[in-house]
Amino acid sequence: MSADPAAGHVDPFDAAVEDIRRLTIALRTAIEALDYGQGATTRGEVVAALSRTQTLADSADAAGTHTVMLHEFRDIRAIASVILEIAPSPSAAAVEAATRGNETLWAAEEHAWIVGRLVGRLANEADIGPVADPGRMRDPLPDETRR
Repeated sequence: MSADPAAGHVDPFDAAVEDIRRLTIALRTAIEALDYGQGATTRGEVVAALSRTQTLADSADAAGTHTVMLHEFRDIRAIASVILEIAPSPSAAAVEAATRGNETLWAAEEHAWIVGRLVGRLANEADIGPVADPGRMRDPLPDETRR
């Protein structure tokens, strides 16, 4: 990370990439804990951080600066994208209903996501191959990541 400790300056691009790294770890932790609510919140934070950092990356790329960090951003973005594929993603309808006090749809989506994660874990442990995530109705990870 580029920083001038004496001046307390941290490069915004470096800080943004570090933010993605930190949030991606937090998202993975929420997924592993089957914490749907925290996972959904952190998913939104990762998406926002990726967007902000992409804007900075586009500027740095155009200026020809931060070549190493651009590669690092591309790498962390690829990792975050894989994690985002398995992260909770409640529907707009579930979020809207929950904000009005009706958590029925949210609970149903949460249940489907948790079952999908548990089935996926069992499939990986038993090495029986990919199993579709019922919440998404498709395999959340490419085959090459299952080995």
